[in-house]
Amino acid sequence: MADPNTMGEAVAALNQVASAHENLQAQFIGKQNEIEQNNQAMQDWQTQLGTVDFINPDGSVRTVKTLRQLMADAQMQIDETHPHPYAMRKSTFEALRAVNNEMFAASGFVHFGMHNSANSASINEGLQSFGSFLDPATANLLLMGRNKLSTAGDCKSKSECAIINIAGVTTKIITKDILDYHHASIKFPPPEDGSRTFDTLIGQSVKHSSAEVAFASVTDTNKVVTDRVDMWGFEVFLREINENDPYVYAYGLIQSELTKIDSVPTQQNLTRPKSYFAWYKGDEATIGRGVNWLTASESQRKVIAKNPDNNIFFDDDTGKFYQWSVAGCSFAGNGNGDWWNLTSMRTGQLQMSSSGINQRLPPKGNLDVRPENGGLGQYYAATLNHQYNPAPHLGVFTAQPEKTYGEECYFLVCGTVNRLNQGAYHPSFNPLGTKLIKNKDIDGGATWDDESAHSISEKKECFVQGSASTPGYQESTGGIGQVSGRPDERSFDAIYSSGQGGVCIDMRYSAWGVSQAELFNKDFDVKRGAFRGRELLTSPLKIGIVPSISSQVLYFDGEALPEKVVNSGLGERVLLRVTSWSGVVFTDEYQSLSSGDWHEMLISNHPSSSRLALIIAGKSPRIIESGEADNLKVDIMLIGSKMGYLPSYAISVSGLYNHMEVVASPTSVMMCNDLKDGWIGTYTKPHQGSIKLSRPVSAHPDHLRYFSDDYGVTWSKSSVNIDVKSNVVSSLVENNNFIEILMYKTMAVMTRSAANNRIYNSTDSVFSTAYYHDNLGRLFNYSLTKNVANGEVSNGGPIVPEVPLLTSNIRPLSLTLDDIPSRECEHAPIKLASQSSPGMKALTYFSEHNSQVYIYYAFTELVHSEIGWGDDSKIHISDYETTMLDENGCTVLVGTACTIEPLGWVKNDK
Repeated sequence: MADPNTMGEAVAALNQVASAHENLQAQFIGKQNEIEQNNQAMQDWQTQLGTVDFINPDGSVRTVKTLRQLMADAQMQIDETHPHPYAMRKSTFEALRAVNNEMFAASGFVHFGMHNSANSASINEGLQSFGSFLDPATANLLLMGRNKLSTAGDCKSKSECAIINIAGVTTKIITKDILDYHHASIKFPPPEDGSRTFDTLIGQSVKHSSAEVAFASVTDTNKVVTDRVDMWGFEVFLREINENDPYVYAYGLIQSELTKIDSVPTQQNLTRPKSYFAWYKGDEATIGRGVNWLTASESQRKVIAKNPDNNIFFDDDTGKFYQWSVAGCSFAGNGNGDWWNLTSMRTGQLQMSSSGINQRLPPKGNLDVRPENGGLGQYYAATLNHQYNPAPHLGVFTAQPEKTYGEECYFLVCGTVNRLNQGAYHPSFNPLGTKLIKNKDIDGGATWDDESAHSISEKKECFVQGSASTPGYQESTGGIGQVSGRPDERSFDAIYSSGQGGVCIDMRYSAWGVSQAELFNKDFDVKRGAFRGRELLTSPLKIGIVPSISSQVLYFDGEALPEKVVNSGLGERVLLRVTSWSGVVFTDEYQSLSSGDWHEMLISNHPSSSRLALIIAGKSPRIIESGEADNLKVDIMLIGSKMGYLPSYAISVSGLYNHMEVVASPTSVMMCNDLKDGWIGTYTKPHQGSIKLSRPVSAHPDHLRYFSDDYGVTWSKSSVNIDVKSNVVSSLVENNNFIEILMYKTMAVMTRSAANNRIYNSTDSVFSTAYYHDNLGRLFNYSLTKNVANGEVSNGGPIVPEVPLLTSNIRPLSLTLDDIPSRECEHAPIKLASQSSPGMKALTYFSEHNSQVYIYYAFTELVHSEIGWGDDSKIHISDYETTMLDENGCTVLVGTACTIEPLGWVKNDK
């Protein structure tokens, strides 16, 4: 029998072993739980945000941040010092601007964009008007850029859309979705209706309740605005994106209509008033579409900000996003006529007229509304206005630095448009009108020459609604889709590619420097008549002129005779009649002046060369026996097209336009109520049989003839065929009662008179022409000499009439062509056919003025006589124009001229 004590001890030992095992089991399970908890904690540490608890071997707990939390905290620290890493930084953006400013010659167009001249009327590269005007939706618009599916084959641009560079910031001009044919439209203010006046003395524009009230308000300085010139361009400014202005726009264009920005949907920005997006004052149809930056997701921001074309950057110093923004702008001229200064390379400001600070164009930038005038520092300073231009850049005007419209704000002028008005058309009282004139006895209206229409006796009548008993316009005429009262059938609310109611100055210059190849190509364009010309509309008649000084000679200055006459009118003839001579007794030679009849006068030089005298050929200059010339009043009629009076305002046309030429005796003109107050056009003395027109006629089917045999009491109208080669039309004028008006298409001149200038580059040949073909120099010849050539190539001579320059003498200090007779340039003999057509030769050179390049021409008129052309194979140099005798003893015109517009900018790499 076992010892009970031993058994008890064994049981106790077994119990101890079991207990120890249980303790070990419990410890194992506890450790296993800790390991599982730590494994879960490790998984959470790798995958979760926040913190996790790890159990130490001693059972204590250690709380640590998870890996994602550590990364998030690290990113937060990075963002605190470098937030939004996807965004371009300000330093990078400014570095890119610096590169652009170094690469480009000036602010301007990097690419002009494409166009479609097949279905629209192109205006140089990348700009066009509509091809036809039937839909009111086409009113007051120009088009820019074109998608490839609808471009013309003659496009040269590397980009479908226009791309501009302003102060180093490049912007794509795309405001419309690609489904549209064009990438952008340029909107203009509606035309004038005669109810607005502008006072040039105080610079005040007033919109009246009616045209009657406006015309009743006219004074010497306060005039009704009827003949307006509009300007358009792009305003570029830096904008902070914030709670008050949270939207960003595709390419920075605040007037964008795009429905997406880089796949992010856009919406109309209703946080800014309509005036913020307006193209012009009163435009309420334009509202920009963009993306609210503050409510956009980070992924949407990233997509937009990563596209550098959107011009968005982040400034680490301020912690703000910024966008360089662009607004298209158009401005109705305050008064009548051309703008005073649109050229940035001057010392002044961007200004409508010269009548004071109220004419300065005020910046708007990021303001809700553009200020009314540009006074007290609120204006755009020109590049050379160093005192008031804080950041001058070639090619643009710079605004004064004001936080209200942005830290930087610039304006790029792109061009002007000559606007038609909503009054009735009349050739004398309202040549830019469009409506019909109200009929006298029947319903409806008619053109000015129709017997059923009221006779117009003053300008005001063109702007008041007529009735059966009172003259005025016929309502619901003159607009798009309505009957026009104009000979060219144009509408007041259409923008045409050229001429009256069309684009005038195209100032879209390339941002790149002009290359030598481009210089020679533009010279070729001038010579073949493809360069876009421009000229002022003038009148041949001026009444009530007082001679310029107290004298016994008829002296006139630039106020009494046109500048062209004063500069180069020697040998020209004008018609003059004396209408008042109180206290004056004429010399025996000039007794006929007291008859009140018209006399043909010769223009003679004054010794001081600042004035000209009018004399009768073969007689002495002294016309007065007793009394003084400034007691006289005279009327002057200028013959031909070499000169013309400006109206009370200056207004230009460009390209192809409608020209009016009056053929009648001066007495008949002054007895005609439709002409006696003057007209825009030219005057030609009547000739039996045929009339040689004063300007080169364009090959166009819509030429008209108006004819009267009763001093304009009644008129007949018909189409007329004009021979382009001879530039002659058969005349119906048979006696002094007859008046003939010819309306025909012609091209604006491509050059203007100039002084001999410093040579930038030159050619090595001399061009000559006497041909009637435009592509062989007819328009070029006319621009320089005002002669219309009628020669034919078939008569002999080269197709390309160039001869080599044999010697070229340039002054070493002034770098101008030498004008000393013994040192003049010489060339090989010209090779023109022997024919009696007016000819011309010209040497081309290029000159720089204020960093822009112009083509200059040293030219000489060529006259053919029985023994040949009489040319001496020399290039005679003269500032502006003068005359000389050729080898045959014929008087010929000699001078210097330059292109009416610059070709572009010179890249200064020094």
